Amino acid sequence: MQLSTLFLSLVLPLLAAAGPITVESGPEASSSLVIRNLATGEPESFKNATLLGVDIFGPMPDDYEVVGEGLNKAEPGSKSWAWLRAQIDMSPEDVPAHRRAEVEKRQSGRSVTVNAYTGYDCFGTNFFSNPTSYNVHYYHSVLRFTSFGIGGRNLGSREQLDFSNFQGNDACGLWIATRTFSPVGCNGQVGRSFACWRLWLN
Repeated sequence: MQLSTLFLSLVLPLLAAAGPITVESGPEASSSLVIRNLATGEPESFKNATLLGVDIFGPMPDDYEVVGEGLNKAEPGSKSWAWLRAQIDMSPEDVPAHRRAEVEKRQSGRSVTVNAYTGYDCFGTNFFSNPTSYNVHYYHSVLRFTSFGIGGRNLGSREQLDFSNFQGNDACGLWIATRTFSPVGCNGQVGRSFACWRLWLN
C-alpha cells in the first residue's frame, strides 16, 4: 500500500466526520488533489492551517529550515508546511474580498514557488524554492522527491520546469521530465522520483 493511500485511508474518515467533503482534480493536472468541505467549499488544508493558528492569507511563517543552495525544508505539522500546502490549494475564489489586495501584493513579484514533496499527492516533507530563480539547479544530495506543487502563479508560456535525477554523483545529471503551463496546485508525479529541478525560459 502506498503511503498516500494509507494516509488518505486514515485521514478521510476523520474529515468526513467533520463535514461532507469532495475531491476535485485540476483540469490541467490530472493528479491535482484538493479536498474540500461540501458544506463550505473550503479546502481542508485551509482548516488544517487555521487549527495551527496560521493566517493563510498573510506572510509565510518562519518555522522552516534553510537547507542551503536556495532550498528550504518544511516538515508536516509545522506552520510553514500548512501555509505552503494551503497556497497550492488556493484559487482566486477562495480569497475573501477584504484580503484580496494583501494576497495580490504578496504575489505582485510574479515569483513561482516550487514545492517538492517526499510523499505522493503533495504530502510528506516539503523542500521548496521560494522564489524560484531561472537557471538554478535546486536539489537534495540524498533524498528523492515523489510529487510537486506550484505556488504563487501558473508557469508562463515560455517557462519550462525540468526534473532530473542522479547520474553518478551529479544530482541533476539525468533528465527525466519537463513540465510546461503547470498551474498553481498539486501537480502530482512526474513519472518517477526526482532529486533536482530547474526553471528556465525557452
